[in-house]
Amino acid sequence: MQEVVAAKSVPVPSPTPKLTFYRAIWLIIIFSVFGVYFEDIVYFLQLGYFHWWRGTIYGPFMPIYGIGSVLFIWIYLTFKIKNTFLLFIVFAVVGSAYEFLTHCLAQQVYGLVSWDCSNMLLNIGGRTTVWLAGVWGLGGIVIVKYGYPYFSRLIDKIPHRQGVLAAWLLVIFILVSLWITIVATQRYADRHKGIAATTAFEAYIDQKYPDTFIDDIKPCLTIKY
Repeated sequence: MQEVVAAKSVPVPSPTPKLTFYRAIWLIIIFSVFGVYFEDIVYFLQLGYFHWWRGTIYGPFMPIYGIGSVLFIWIYLTFKIKNTFLLFIVFAVVGSAYEFLTHCLAQQVYGLVSWDCSNMLLNIGGRTTVWLAGVWGLGGIVIVKYGYPYFSRLIDKIPHRQGVLAAWLLVIFILVSLWITIVATQRYADRHKGIAATTAFEAYIDQKYPDTFIDDIKPCLTIKY
């Protein structure tokens, strides 16, 4: 009888939570916020002081990190990679490719470069570096092994109806802020190319978000002619 009781008292490991659409939305939001603080730390290590670096004009969000984190989680759950070293290699490669492609996209579409790795050791086309690949690899492991289970439990504690409403309100806010950011940075690029505002809306954007404002939130932003 004692053996039966002892067997029943042994804790059973909880299964890895499924990546539902609802959970993915919340994870994108959460890791977008963490991305801002990660960038601040990197900026401090490089320059010796903190700077409020963010991906959107309004709100502490870096959507590139939120989407990248959920991509890592999806890979981990889909391919069920158990070997930690192999997981590190996969995340390093995928993270570097993700960073490289987003850099190319911004440059080709808007003529903007948000970061430049040309002067860094072992850089890859000036868009990323080997050591950043290592950061992606380690960061991915931390996200899928610790961040995902922890934040999934927190998300599950939110009453579902209120959680859905809050998630969609935040998504709408982020998307609007992201749209404003894209428009403002496009006008920033146009001004540097000597392209004047042709509509009242563009003139308003120029007045509301001048070069000094954009330079403050995106200090590494450069124009490629």
